Amino acid sequence: MVKSTEKFFEKKKEWSMIKDSVLSCYLKPYFSKIRMTKKPILYIDGFAGTGVFQDGTNGSPLIAYSIAKEVDEYLDIQFVFIEKKYSKELKENTKDCGNCIVIDGNYEDNIVDLIQSGVNKNVFVYIDPFGIKNMNFDYFKKMNESELYSVEFLMNLNSFGFFREGCRLLKVDCELKEDDEDMNELSGIEHMNEIAGGDYWQKIISDYKNGIINAYEAEKQFAKQYCERIMSENTFKYVINIPIRHKNGAAPKYRLVFGTNHIEGVILMNDNMSRRAETMSNIHSGGMSSLFAQNSENEIITYEDIEQNIISLLNDNFIDYNEFLFNYIKQFGVTKTQIINSVLKKMENEKYIEIKRIPEITKTGRKSSFITCTHDKKCYLRKMQYEKD
Repeated sequence: MVKSTEKFFEKKKEWSMIKDSVLSCYLKPYFSKIRMTKKPILYIDGFAGTGVFQDGTNGSPLIAYSIAKEVDEYLDIQFVFIEKKYSKELKENTKDCGNCIVIDGNYEDNIVDLIQSGVNKNVFVYIDPFGIKNMNFDYFKKMNESELYSVEFLMNLNSFGFFREGCRLLKVDCELKEDDEDMNELSGIEHMNEIAGGDYWQKIISDYKNGIINAYEAEKQFAKQYCERIMSENTFKYVINIPIRHKNGAAPKYRLVFGTNHIEGVILMNDNMSRRAETMSNIHSGGMSSLFAQNSENEIITYEDIEQNIISLLNDNFIDYNEFLFNYIKQFGVTKTQIINSVLKKMENEKYIEIKRIPEITKTGRKSSFITCTHDKKCYLRKMQYEKD
């Protein structure tokens, strides 16, 4: 049963604040860096809403606009906000925003034409739907079929809602029947395949039905395979995600999925998401910090766990640090680079791994000790031996 969106814009909820925080904290360095390309920017908000909540807080359109103006008042950027139901309110709330277009229509009817209009531009697409029914997987392919200068997206994926809808269509009883305000019943299994980009989700639900995995693991597997599908279709090179929960241990309200073709972008977003995950965990625990580190899946991780994870990704050949870091995130989830780097340094000191740095010597004549990759610094890792007494 589709629920009304009328009350959604009364007051911004906690998980919406986290979502907006991820968006805003990424856009500032994104706009700052992307303007150096000297190419125009096309910013698309696919489900823009009213622009302002009734409690006075800004929605995603005004968040993006204000950040762009903060970075550079004269930034060459065109904002396009797509909204059908609340287009009148959105036009009123963005009337003072320059270079802004409000399209009175649906995401699915406009997104392809908009993407194709972004030839030789830097395109950023923010996708925050009320449900999943409009999220055709083929739209991602279109983003990289056009001759864009660059393209990135940040999307709200109702992965647990997808799982529950899949259970309904395949007539599988779902153990968790949470009140889901942003779920839409779909027309059939083929529609689900179009959203997921394949039928792999049916095997996940079959495993759940047969007791091989529980509902939480099923949702997690779907999200992981969904991201892998985007990458395997050569649509985006790097795709990561983070679950957003209303409390620790609960099923995700949704997952934020980020896609880019630039390794620097995915590492920047990883740290951004990691900080938001830490904020969420602290809020849900009443400000009580844990004695142990947690990853974005709310799983306890120790330094020994991270060591084992690192070793599993390395061999005798050197690998670029950035590529290693993405492989770690893809395999084990969003994790603070500060934590990973501290373990890497410990393992280097114990001679379990070798780190090759370029330049090897600093300007002051000291041996380099950085763990990062920038335009003037390179870092490579490989496994040496890993035998604990």
